[in-house]
Amino acid sequence: MNRITPYLWFDKGKALEAVEFYKSIFQDVKIIDSYKFENNPTGEISEITVEINGQRMIFLDVGPEFEFTEAISFVVDCDGQKEVDYYWEKLSSNGGNKGNCGWLKDRYGLSWQVVPKQFYEILKKDTTGKVTEEVLKMRKIIIEDLEKALS
Repeated sequence: MNRITPYLWFDKGKALEAVEFYKSIFQDVKIIDSYKFENNPTGEISEITVEINGQRMIFLDVGPEFEFTEAISFVVDCDGQKEVDYYWEKLSSNGGNKGNCGWLKDRYGLSWQVVPKQFYEILKKDTTGKVTEEVLKMRKIIIEDLEKALS
């Protein structure tokens, strides 16, 4: 059971669409519950509790008053370059924005960090700062380039 659950505010009509988008990317996405506010004249779902790869989140579907910022992001720990490539392309598709240092925004404006698990090991071994310099030049993280910077 999660003790802390992210509560994400989506533009009206986008929460369920976002759930379907994430279902097309992640293997383990479950809708746990949904709720309609009584005063919702459209009768549409207002709140959806989902679980993505074991992380429970609540998607609120209410309107454009607030936007996501890079101040909050989700990290996708990847097993190797193939997974990095996969999540990098899928999460940034259809209107997303590829940033620097493994960061991107998906089409809903939610920030993600797509990071290979090897990154942390390589970074800990770096005593020269060359790995950090290399990361700062990257958009998508390339493990082979990090390993070259380390040697």
